[in-house]
Amino acid sequence: MSINYKELKADLGRSGIQFQAKGNTSFSFQRSKDEVIAEITDQIEKYNRTLKCIKRHFQLDDDFDSYFCQATSGSGNEAEKIDSIWSSSLLSLLFFYTAMKSGGITFSEIHYTKCFFEFMNPVLQNRPYYNKPSNIDCVLLSEDEKNLLFIESKFIEYVRDVSKKCELKDKYAREGESTEKLYKWFQKKQESHKNNEDYFYNYGAKQMITHFSGLYNFCNKCYHPKMNIKDSEKNNVINAHEKGAKVSFIEIIYDMSLINAEYTKYRDDYIKLQKELYKQIKNAPFDIYEPITYQKFLADTNAKISDTVKEYYSF
Repeated sequence: MSINYKELKADLGRSGIQFQAKGNTSFSFQRSKDEVIAEITDQIEKYNRTLKCIKRHFQLDDDFDSYFCQATSGSGNEAEKIDSIWSSSLLSLLFFYTAMKSGGITFSEIHYTKCFFEFMNPVLQNRPYYNKPSNIDCVLLSEDEKNLLFIESKFIEYVRDVSKKCELKDKYAREGESTEKLYKWFQKKQESHKNNEDYFYNYGAKQMITHFSGLYNFCNKCYHPKMNIKDSEKNNVINAHEKGAKVSFIEIIYDMSLINAEYTKYRDDYIKLQKELYKQIKNAPFDIYEPITYQKFLADTNAKISDTVKEYYSF
């Protein structure tokens, strides 16, 4: 199973998704002269120009600035990647920010009115690792502050990266009480595809195991020090948990099959993979919703995202 990147970009381009980061030749929206970053070396200037460009195109006010800062604050170098055509972080940022600005989202009979981005949790229970945290794309806080919904966002990774192999370090079996079974399942899945060209998106499964480990720590009140800061916006998530807020998790993927029907199998295989992984988790201190597509999530919740975001992502 392999993907022709030119064809993939062309499919996105035909739908209107053609965000060109470095230069000024985007077909969907062109960077103005003071927004181009191709020859800019100063990181702060790159950040400011990209922020300005995104705000202008999606018609966002200055309230967006702090959320953009959150979304680029993780350990995954998002500030360098969020302005790319592939960015799942930009998708979740624009989707949930504009939905919250329009009154919130009601999901599973719970109304969420606040959002936070790039929330870090330490991984492994026996020895929390702070230098390589789990970075979850988005967290929603309910209006009554009694529910927290952690969200992992996927755009096209499950199509683009199916052929890339990865390893889950054995410390997940040796040091993580909550991850030993998940580690063994992952290794078995890797082995079953060892001599098969039809690779699955194994990095997505690996990342999910890391997130589950991080959520176990969060639920056991082992917080990442960068989140547990009194004057930090993200500390609202911890404060709600300390007051007894219920914790849930969901993964939301962009349905590429609506852009090109040839991607249907990729979508179905990845959702099947995640459901299989979820079955391995027993007695978790948090609820897990089955994976859902952005398109179905939007239809089910009737979320009011902005027209510019809706048009850009072909929702």
